[in-house]
Amino acid sequence: MLDIKRIKEDPAGVKAALRAKEVDCDEAVDKILALDEERRRLIADTEARKARQNKVSKEIPALKKQGKDVAPILKEMAELKAGLAEDAAKLDQVLSEYRTWMLSLPNLPDPDLVPGGRRTTSPCAILGSPTNSTSPPSTMWTCAWIWASSTMSGAPSWPVPASGCTPAWGPGWNGRC
Repeated sequence: MLDIKRIKEDPAGVKAALRAKEVDCDEAVDKILALDEERRRLIADTEARKARQNKVSKEIPALKKQGKDVAPILKEMAELKAGLAEDAAKLDQVLSEYRTWMLSLPNLPDPDLVPGGRRTTSPCAILGSPTNSTSPPSTMWTCAWIWASSTMSGAPSWPVPASGCTPAWGPGWNGRC
């Protein structure tokens, strides 16, 4: 899940990165920002109401000692308590929607991802030019790269030969590529 701090700091960058991954999440990012603002507003309102409730709760015993009528204050406290319950319900709803939208976003791609979903790293980018029968060392390295990739992935056998791979090159070459 993406960090809200990163989304808030650079929403345009997050949108661009997700577009490079061929995912259109502009609406989701905008909705997340709006829900985060609403969530923060509700939390601030709730905290202010709780502070007011605590302050008045401490004043009630002092007013009773002075013999003053506390019925209007108790009525105000009941309304405040109902407002707090209403705010808590709204906050739960906003948090639920906020989590849903946040979880709907994919992770940001690596910086080397080019639009179209392909990385800039490929056997040709690693080894130079594509191989052919006139360049045996590159062929050897391409085959080694493919073999290393297949063994790291846990593949039980050699993968399909790469284009331009020449299996007959080199002394002791077993012909597999």
